Amino acid sequence: MGRIMTLAIGDKIAQMRESGLGCALIAKEFGISKGSVDWYCLTNGIDPPKPRTLKPVPSSAIAYERGAGKVRRFTSIEDEYLLVLEQQGLSYTKIARQLGRPRSSVIGRLATLARHDARMGL
Repeated sequence: MGRIMTLAIGDKIAQMRESGLGCALIAKEFGISKGSVDWYCLTNGIDPPKPRTLKPVPSSAIAYERGAGKVRRFTSIEDEYLLVLEQQGLSYTKIARQLGRPRSSVIGRLATLARHDARMGL
């Protein structure tokens, strides 16, 4: 059974991440998975002190192996389409179906794009 994410834990995660600690160390501190910390930070706009910039994905690097499956990176064309669908008011589930991707990938990518735009002052 996993640990329940409380507001107090979330606040501490944000403080630790923004001070420069890595997600693996934060996860160990709270007894939760690194993926939980990654997802929490992503969906709540919590960046490390020196956030990475979004770089265009070369077509040769669109898919890569992770564990037993392949992961498809979002291309700039998909990003544009994703934003258009969101502006049209489609649900995450409908957007995911349009793009042929998991709903969680759509949520995560929209959060990433929003954080990037906020850093760029858009």
